[in-house]
This record gives sequence, C-alpha cells and structure tokens, in this order.
Amino acid sequence: MDFILQRRSLIQVLLISLLALILTVSLLLGGILLWQGRAESPRQTPAALTSPTAAVPGDQAPAISVAATEGGFRVQGSGWPGFSELTLSVAPTSTAAAGTLPMNLGAVVANAKGSFNATFTWAAVAARQAGVSYDLVASSASGGLAARTPFNVAAPLPGNTPSVLPPITATPQPSPAPDQPTCTVIADALNLRSGPGTAYSVIIGLPYRTAVTPLARTASADWLQVALDDGTAGWVTASYLECNVRIADLPVVQTPQPTVTANPIVAAIAIAPVQGWAGTSVSISGVNWTPGATVYVSLGAPNAGPTGDVYAQGAVGQDGRFGANFVFPAEDRWLALSQVIVVAHTQDYQRSANATFALSRPAPQITEWKGEYFNNRNLSGASVLVRNDSSVDFNWGSAAPAAGCPRTTSACGGRAPCASTPATIASSAQR
Repeated sequence: MDFILQRRSLIQVLLISLLALILTVSLLLGGILLWQGRAESPRQTPAALTSPTAAVPGDQAPAISVAATEGGFRVQGSGWPGFSELTLSVAPTSTAAAGTLPMNLGAVVANAKGSFNATFTWAAVAARQAGVSYDLVASSASGGLAARTPFNVAAPLPGNTPSVLPPITATPQPSPAPDQPTCTVIADALNLRSGPGTAYSVIIGLPYRTAVTPLARTASADWLQVALDDGTAGWVTASYLECNVRIADLPVVQTPQPTVTANPIVAAIAIAPVQGWAGTSVSISGVNWTPGATVYVSLGAPNAGPTGDVYAQGAVGQDGRFGANFVFPAEDRWLALSQVIVVAHTQDYQRSANATFALSRPAPQITEWKGEYFNNRNLSGASVLVRNDSSVDFNWGSAAPAAGCPRTTSACGGRAPCASTPATIASSAQR
C-alpha cells in the first residue's frame, strides 16, 4: 500500500513539473515574438507618409518683376498660360495701413509662350501714400493664378520728384528667347534720335505701332538702339516700346556725350486764350521755327504724346514765325479732361513745342429751363453739366445728354426723369 501511494505521488510531481516546463516555454516563445514585433514596427509606416506627391517635371510657376524706367516703370511676366488675360495692380502689403486702396493698372495679354512686357508712367501710381509698402500683383482674369512681388522701384512720391533715377538692376526672367526680336512703338509719336538722350538730334518721328528691331541698350536700360526695316538706326526711349525680348539681354553700348551748342534756339508757341470750352477759337503764334516749313497743330492728354489728328496748320515765314487758328472741338476725349496739351510740330517731329489749354465750362445763360446733370442717381456732389433747356422732353437713347457728360445708364441720375427709352437718364430741372 505504501509503495502504491509513493508511486502516485511521483507521477503527480512529474506531471506538475511537465506542466510548469510547458508554461515556461510558452512564456519564453511569446516574449520573443513580442520583442520581434516591436523591433520591426518602425518599418511598417503607412504608404501615405512615405509617398509624397511628386511635382510634374517642367512646371513653371507664374512670375512677375518690376523695374524703374525713365518716366515710369516696366512690368515683365513669365510662366503664365499662353494668350491668357491678366489684371495688374499695385496693392498695399498685408502689413500696410488699413483703408489703403489698391491702384489698378489695367489688363495685359501674355504671348504664346506665357510672357508679357508692359510699361507705365508714374501717373499710374500717383495715389500711393508715403510710408506705405506696396506689392505689384498679377492675376488671371479667369481666376486661379496669381503672383505678387514687392513694388520697390524708385518711384517719386508726390512733392518729392528726384532729378536723376538710380540705375536699374534687371531681374532675370526664365522666358525663352523669341525667334525674331521685335519691339513696337506704343506712343502716339516717338522720336528716333542719333544718341541715347533728348540732347541728341532727331532722325525721324515714329508713329504708333511702328515695328523696330532692338540692337543694344544703355547701362541703365532706359534707352534702346533700334533699326528700321530700311536699315536706319537710332535711339528711342525704352518706356515707349513693347518688346518680345528681355531688354536686360541686349548688349550695352557706350556712346559719347553730344556737343552742347551754347544758347540753342528753341522753337516756342503761345496760345490765346489759355482756357475755354468746346467752340472756343484758339489762336497760336510761334517763333524760332525753320523758315519755309509747315507747322501742324495737334492735341494730346497730359503725360501722353499728341494724337495723329491735325486741327490746324501754318506756314513759317522767313523770320521764323507762324500763326494758326482752330476751334476747340466738342469731343468727349478732350472735354472729359481738366486740361489739354496743344502741340505744334513739323511733320517729322524734328521741331515741336506745346502749351496748356485749360478746360473751363462756361456758365449758361438761363432763359427757359435750367438743366443740371449729375454723374450719379442721387444728385450728390457738384453737377457735371448746367445748361439752358428749351423744354423737358428728351430721348437720348444710349447717348449722353451732352459732350462731357457720362452716357451709361448707371452714371447719370436725378429727381426728374428726362428720358426712359432705352436708357433712363435723369437731371434736376427748374425754371
């Protein structure tokens, strides 16, 4: 009996030892697997974290740059969709003072390669404020694309016009060079001179949209040497050209300074009266003109060249004097201005002189109905036109009530309707 009990005890001890061994082995195997899993876990990063979206090779972001020129500044762009229409403006930076308004420069169209080149005068940014930082902004008319760059050119602020502009540092552009370099005149008339400066003699006058071939530039890039189709070469102001090449890529040419003649004889004109309105008879007298030459009289807006329209002409006598008369035209393009430049010039523009004619609307003599016309529907502010109307019965259609008055349906308005078909324009009338 004792033997049987001892045998059973031995079997129980063996079974317990076997179970303990199995449990120990299981725990060891589990620890090894857990350790291996932790060691390998850093390699199992989700694909979204290790596969960033790659940029498409050859993509070029739209870019713009700005540089000062003689009398203004030039804006160049690249990387835009071909033939896309873009809107340019000079807007305050995000850190600028609140309430500062942007200045719209207008629209440009990129060429087939996505580049553009536009020039502006300082008058385009005359509204900017001292102490406020600005950016040049370009955006596509269809939306979705935009670019901006600091507007830090040496533009003169009101009341602080420098006599000499600093040299221009051209910003490199990635635009590909065109097959045939060409520039186009964007002024109504542009002098081709024998050297880079107004002190050089005039070779010939170039009319609007004349195509020239750029050859070289000055170090400051404000004057370009160009050639005409007949081989005539000379210098023109760069700000009045629109080119399909980067001006900075043209070679720099050094030219000698012109010999200054002591006490040069300058052609001059005087007009009388110096102010008036449509229908005013203006007399012009000139001195120091070339005897036997014909002098033509044109009009132009301030800070712009004269138009190609001729309003009068006169022959120069042997004493270098001439006289001419013209009636100031009733044209909206002139009556909408506060002043107009009267320009006297020879046909080739080798000699020219100008005088300022101020627009002053005469006070009407009221004998029947006094009609006051405003540029808004609330009759606020000063009227843009006051005249004597024989009756209050008008049908202007889509036209303006008179030259110098707005003609859109949203521009004129008032208390008493004067026309209703097809546009409603109103005025204040009293008798």
